[in-house]
Amino acid sequence: MNIDDFIKKLSLPRSTDTVENMYYGNTQRAISCKERLKNYLESFGAPEFVFVGEAPGYKGCARTGVPFTSDDGEMSATILTEAFKKELPDVTPLMWNAFPFHPHEKGNKDSNRKPTAKELEIGKLFMKDFLKLFPSVRYFFAVGRVSEKMLKGLVDERMVEYIRHPAYGGKRECELGVKYGVMRFFMVDDWERLLRSTADESPDPEDAYKDLKEHETEFRKWYYEGDHDEYPWMFLHRNDKKTGI
Repeated sequence: MNIDDFIKKLSLPRSTDTVENMYYGNTQRAISCKERLKNYLESFGAPEFVFVGEAPGYKGCARTGVPFTSDDGEMSATILTEAFKKELPDVTPLMWNAFPFHPHEKGNKDSNRKPTAKELEIGKLFMKDFLKLFPSVRYFFAVGRVSEKMLKGLVDERMVEYIRHPAYGGKRECELGVKYGVMRFFMVDDWERLLRSTADESPDPEDAYKDLKEHETEFRKWYYEGDHDEYPWMFLHRNDKKTGI
């Protein structure tokens, strides 16, 4: 499957009185949404991580066609965009949603609601197709519990990083989640490179990432202050909890 095939498949489901498919049909808005999404997806080479949200909002992706973008002050998109710019100033992060269409209250497109379990099953199928476009993705940042649950039922859950959704007073926790999630991604990436270059038999990368999440404080201290040539071995091969070796 290529990007054109993916967008074509995305544009097939019709809108209902509770779900809007902004990619459906040949209206100017639908055409613009498809073009923007195509340009966005084609801008990536081999991304290693993806941020996955819940669903498009009526002030954001439902109007633009691109996840986590804002057309009229969509709060969640604005908060995340600002966090991305701060933590990833030179990187445009790959983003998608657990449910790719806009779920809204019956008959009211200017509203948002959580996707149902049935809708998330549909979203899972599109997520599988989405990931086929980017086989280089190794790490998954779930923005909210909805996307976390879906991702853990689809990919290795050890590679899923939960980030608090910014809605309902979660702005600060969301910003910190992006900060530490991104930091952890770069830490484990550095760690894996070190292990591959010095070990006869490297530990499983997924297990290494799990260790990072379980021992956040220790590893952050190692990353910024420790001896990068020695400490990972003490940290990974901790057969004796008292001595750390």
